[in-house]
Amino acid sequence: FVGSPNKQTREQMNTLWNSLTGGGEEGRTAITANFRPTMDALIEETSSKFWRARVGACGALAQIIVGRSWKEIGGGSAVLDENYDLVISKTSSERTSGGIRLLRLWRSALRALDDVRTNVRESGESLARSVRGLTIQLCNPTLDLAQESKETSQERERDSIAASATALKFLLQSGLKQQCAEAAGICISTLIGIIDIARPAILEALLSDVIYALLMAMSNLEPAAFSYLAVRQERGTSDYENLTRLRLQGLYLYHNRDTHMSAPFSLSN
Repeated sequence: FVGSPNKQTREQMNTLWNSLTGGGEEGRTAITANFRPTMDALIEETSSKFWRARVGACGALAQIIVGRSWKEIGGGSAVLDENYDLVISKTSSERTSGGIRLLRLWRSALRALDDVRTNVRESGESLARSVRGLTIQLCNPTLDLAQESKETSQERERDSIAASATALKFLLQSGLKQQCAEAAGICISTLIGIIDIARPAILEALLSDVIYALLMAMSNLEPAAFSYLAVRQERGTSDYENLTRLRLQGLYLYHNRDTHMSAPFSLSN
């Protein structure tokens, strides 16, 4: 109820929460002590038949997952199963792996972005941004490396490989195929973010899939007018070549303004 769409309810619950936990760092410490059960319960509520419950669950999840580690969300090895729906639909327990919880977070965020209620979609946008940030953080093998011991850095390296493999497999197989434009967009953005920081060795096995997926994404993002004109111009003519040049220039300017979409293509050189 702390994330309730009703202002009065939200304020009352915030007051109650602060009085119980002290708020701030004390409140986060209380959540950390019961993080996995809390996270599992909220993920379950994102699929509630009541839209207010979905709004509240998405808002609460967006807050509590910020800055969490792979170990905190469950740890374990990568989840690379082809049938994601079967894997992530299993009953949650304390021993549920971090990979499964990460996939459940993605499922909840993508569903919320495509919800029939505007309030849920707005809360889903906040959750999707938090899930994106968490995913990229988990995949980063060098985060705070200078302040860590050798044993801790090795653990982070192992965890980042598991997180990267899980996230990349899911995004390439399911994420980029989302029909909802907002859902597909956050998946593309996350994929590019992972590519920027993941170890090259992790990307090598998926390089062809990554390049193909990004090329398809670039094609889907460009204006429909380009495709309309392209099929009506004869290949090899000056008009066709000019159109091709405009398409490449447009993609280059757009993606260099907001993202680093050219990064994965440099890996193949």
